[in-house]
Amino acid sequence: MRKTLLLLVMLSLAGCQPYSAHNEKTDEVKAAFGEWIEDVNHKDMHKLLSLYDEHADLHPTLSGKLRTSSSEIEDYFMHFLALSKLHAETSASHIQVFDDVAINDGFYVFSFEESGKPKVLKARYSFTYLKEANGWKIIDHHSSVVPNEAKHNATKE
Repeated sequence: MRKTLLLLVMLSLAGCQPYSAHNEKTDEVKAAFGEWIEDVNHKDMHKLLSLYDEHADLHPTLSGKLRTSSSEIEDYFMHFLALSKLHAETSASHIQVFDDVAINDGFYVFSFEESGKPKVLKARYSFTYLKEANGWKIIDHHSSVVPNEAKHNATKE
C-alpha cells in the first residue's frame, strides 16, 4: 500500500508544475514544518506523531533503520526526544507544492548534550507532505547528517 501510494505521488508529480514560491498552500506547508520544529523543541511526542500520516516512512537522522510504521516512528522519536537539552532549528528551506503533494527540503541543526558535553549536529532533510482533510501530513521524511559533519556517532537502531 505504502509503495503504491508513493508511486502514485511520483506519477502525479511527473505532469505537475510547482506553484509559485508564495501562495496559501506553500504557507500551509511552511506552518506544518514549523509545527514539527516546535514539537521537537517542546518534546511533544503526541503532537509530533500527529503530523505523520499513518502510512508514513521515516529515514531518521540518528538511526540507519528505515521506519515504516507508526509504532516504529514512535520508537525512534521516543529515543530522539530523550536527548538532553535537545533543540532544533532550520537553517535553510525550499518548498515546492504540486496540487495536494508538497516537498520541503533543506537543512536543520540539532543541538543537545551527550555525556554532559554539548553537541551540534547539522543535517539535511526532505519532507514529503500529502494534503489530507485534516491538513498536510508527512508521508515521507528523510534526514541525514551532512556528510562532512558526520563526526557524531550516536547511531541507535
